[in-house]
Amino acid sequence: MHRLKLGKSNELGFLRISKEFLSFSIFLLFSLTILSQDLMVKKSSYRDSIVKYLYNDSARTKYFIEGYISHSNRNNDSKKLFDAYHAMASFYYQYNDTLKLVEYTDKLFSVAKKNNLKIELLKAYHLKNNALTMTSGLGDERILGNIYEALKIAKEIQSTVWECKYYDDLASYYEITGDFEKALNQYKDNLAVLNKIAESPDYEKFKIWGGSIEKTYLELTDIYIDLKEVDSAKTYSKMAKSVLDTTVGKYHDAHCFRNKIHELEINLLEDNIDSAKENLKEAFEIVPETYKNSFKENSKYYYSGLISYYEGDFDKAIKNFEAMDTLSIQSNERAGFFLDDFYKIQYKSYLKTNDLERADYFFEKHLASLKGQMNINNSVNSNFKNLEISQYNEEVRALKKERLKQRLILSVILLVAFVVTVLIIVLFRVKQKRNKEKLELLMERISEQESLVKPKVVPLKINDDEIKRIIKRINELEETGYYLKNDCTLSNLAKKLKTNTTYLSKIFNIHYEKSFNTYINDLRIDFVIERLKHDTLFRRYSIQSLANEVGFKSKESFNAAFKKRTGVLPSALVKKLTKK
Repeated sequence: MHRLKLGKSNELGFLRISKEFLSFSIFLLFSLTILSQDLMVKKSSYRDSIVKYLYNDSARTKYFIEGYISHSNRNNDSKKLFDAYHAMASFYYQYNDTLKLVEYTDKLFSVAKKNNLKIELLKAYHLKNNALTMTSGLGDERILGNIYEALKIAKEIQSTVWECKYYDDLASYYEITGDFEKALNQYKDNLAVLNKIAESPDYEKFKIWGGSIEKTYLELTDIYIDLKEVDSAKTYSKMAKSVLDTTVGKYHDAHCFRNKIHELEINLLEDNIDSAKENLKEAFEIVPETYKNSFKENSKYYYSGLISYYEGDFDKAIKNFEAMDTLSIQSNERAGFFLDDFYKIQYKSYLKTNDLERADYFFEKHLASLKGQMNINNSVNSNFKNLEISQYNEEVRALKKERLKQRLILSVILLVAFVVTVLIIVLFRVKQKRNKEKLELLMERISEQESLVKPKVVPLKINDDEIKRIIKRINELEETGYYLKNDCTLSNLAKKLKTNTTYLSKIFNIHYEKSFNTYINDLRIDFVIERLKHDTLFRRYSIQSLANEVGFKSKESFNAAFKKRTGVLPSALVKKLTKK
C-alpha cells in the first residue's frame, strides 16, 4: 500500500535550538548549579531530571545527561554509564546529528562489551543498527550481522523475550526489503512465542525494546495491505485494536495512530472513500504529541493526497503531495526508509492530468526507489521485485511512446490547421475579389439603368389571347407594386388574374425563364436597389427592415435572394453606396 513507514523510528519532536544558544545555556546552567549538583541528585535521579526536561528544555536535558555521564564515571558504575551514553545518543538522534549519534553509540557499545553486560549488549546491538541505518542505509551488511550476533547472546542467556526482539528485527528487515513471505513466516512464528510469554515479567519489562503482540499484529497488517489481501489485513487490524483497547505502554499512542491509518488504507482498498476520510480525521485527533511536527504534516498531506487520488481528484492529490517537506522525504530515503508507492501514485496522478513531463520525472524516481530496494534485498540473496521493475520499465517505454505519439498528433494537427488557415485566407480573398467584381458590375448596371429582368417571348401551348391577357395583367400589377406585399403568392396572383396556377406557372417558367418565386424576388430586389440608389434615408434601415419593406418574411430569405440576384449581400451594396 502507499504508506509512510510509521513506527520504524521514534519520533519525539524536540524543539530545535541553535548551537550557540545551546552552548550558552549549558555553560550558564553549569556555572549556577555545579555546587548544588550532588544535592539535586539526592533529591531526584539524573534519569528523572532528564525525563522532566526532555520535551521542553533541550539545554537542561543535555546538561543532566552530561552530569549523569560524569556521575557514572566517578562511581565506576558501568550499567549507569551505558544508560547515560544511551540517553545522549537518543538526544543526538532526535536532532539528526549523525556524527554525535555514532560517537555515543560506539561508546555505549564499548562499555557493554568491555564489561560483558549481556542485556546492555543486546540493547547496544539494537542501537548500533539504528545508527547504521541512519548513516549507511538498510543496505549495510553489518545490520544483519549484528542481528545474528545478538541472537547468539539471547540464546546464550536463555532470554526468550530478547530472542523474540531480534527475530522481530529480522522480520522487519525482510518486510522493508520486500521479502514478504519470509517476513510473514517470521512474524507469525514470533507471535506464537509472544503469546506464550505475554504474562511474564520479562515481556512487560523489555517489550519496549522490540517485539510485542500488538506491534506484531500491526506489522502483519502492514504486509497484507501491501499485498492487497484485504480480508487478512482486516483480521490482523482488528486483532491489533483488541489488544490496544486493553493495554497501555510507552508506544501505545503511536500504535493506536498506526492502527487507525491501517483502517484508512483498508477503506481505500475497498473504495470506501467516506470511511477513509473519517478515519483520517480520527487518526490526527490521536496522533502522539511526541511525533515531530514535520512528520505529522507530511503524514497528513500524504494520506489526504492518497484519498484524493482514489476519489479521482488528481489535481487535489498533486497539491497535497507537493506540500510535503521534500528535505524530510530525502532524509528518510538516505536512511533507507523508502516511501513504498509514493512516487508511483504521484506519477499516476500527473499522468491522469496529462502532465507527461512530471509523470516521467516521478516514474524515474519510483523506478530508482524499486532498484534501491532490490539492491538491498540482493544483499540477502533475494529476488526483489524483478518482475515489477520489468513491468514498469515497459510502462515507462509505453508512456514515452504515447508522449511521442501525442507530439506527432499535435504536430500534424498544427500543420493541418496551418494549411486550412492558409486555404481559408486564400479562398476568402478570392471570394472577396469576386464579390468586389460583382458589386462593381451591379453598380455599372445601376448607373446605366439596365434592366435586370429580361422577359422572353416563347410560344406556349396556351391560347395566344389568354397569354397576352395574363402578361398584360402581370405588368399592370407590377406597376401597382403588388409584388411588394406579403400575400403575393402564386395562388393569390392566379385568383387576381382569373386563371389557374398551372397556366400561370408555365407562363413564368417559359416566358420569363424563371419560377414565380424567383421572378417576384427579383422584382423586390430591383426595387430595393433602385430605392437604395436614390433614397439616403432608406440606406439607414436595418437589413431586417429592408426585408420587411419589400415583402420578405425574414432577413435570411432576403439576404439569400439578394445574393442570388446580385452576387453580393445587401449590406455590401449599402456600404458601397454610402461611401460613394
